[in-house]
Amino acid sequence: SIEQKDSLFGYFSATCKRTRFALRLNYDVLFIQKFIPLAIPALLAAKLRGKKCIVDWDDLDFCYQENIVKKIIVFICESISPYLTDKITTHSLLLKEYAEKKGIKNIFIVNQIVDFGDSNVSEGDKIAIKEKYNLGNKKVLGYLCTLTEGGARDIDVIIRWVSELIKKDNTFYLLIIGGGPLEDKVKSLLTAYNLQLTTNCAIIGLIPHQEVKKFLSICDIGLIYMRENLGNRIRVSFKVLEYLASDIPVVGCLVGETKERFSRNCFLCDTDESGFAKKIIFILEGNKQFEVVYKNYIFQEYSFNNIKNSLKELISNETAN
Repeated sequence: SIEQKDSLFGYFSATCKRTRFALRLNYDVLFIQKFIPLAIPALLAAKLRGKKCIVDWDDLDFCYQENIVKKIIVFICESISPYLTDKITTHSLLLKEYAEKKGIKNIFIVNQIVDFGDSNVSEGDKIAIKEKYNLGNKKVLGYLCTLTEGGARDIDVIIRWVSELIKKDNTFYLLIIGGGPLEDKVKSLLTAYNLQLTTNCAIIGLIPHQEVKKFLSICDIGLIYMRENLGNRIRVSFKVLEYLASDIPVVGCLVGETKERFSRNCFLCDTDESGFAKKIIFILEGNKQFEVVYKNYIFQEYSFNNIKNSLKELISNETAN
């Protein structure tokens, strides 16, 4: 892992380091993530050496850029670079179809991994977190995300809906589990909708992944909202998978691939705050329309061993050729 500061120089410096590794290290296969400008030099360096290249393509990243210039640059990268790779992995069937329509071949489905290892959180850990954030008997609504252009893309709707809910019942509490460069922007949104930090909401900030389960364990509900657009239709929401693995009810709106995979596991609501509020209250009153989690299905399809075996077979076949 290469340190990458959030600045133009930081991105350039880290890209140079990655490229040097790709040029100098002894390896058989270069495995990288995403067709973005920060990864392309390393990909080109490996190809110049005649090395095999596999790229994991999880999203259409051009959809998540903050301005038109970045959108165009990333779109060009995602349009040309896939033809340079030997194999592509993705966890989205819709992204696979999108690529194949463009004549891109050798693309394989490899699901995401969700961690089941730390699912049993001690009561002591739960109590400590509740005391730290003064949650008391609050009804905690969790929202898991990175505060980046892609990760926090639809958080404005969540904040607006929760603010309306809290106006009617101030025992609700919004817990944003995550952090990132857009934290100040999110804080401004909270202020605009009269949500006060520590009183009825909190931003946890960046935490180690093993800590995520602890915070999810104190949530009564996990929230999700996905606008109807190309980027959301093709992506598979990892936050939904984390909620399900943590055995908490999932409430919100899904689209595309995420809806196809997980709608039967979630409590979907109408695309307005009234439907959202009704669904939350319905669940907290103890109503169950169905089993919230098909744990065996989730474990089988998204466990570490399953993905490890898929990747092992894929890479072994590549090196054999």
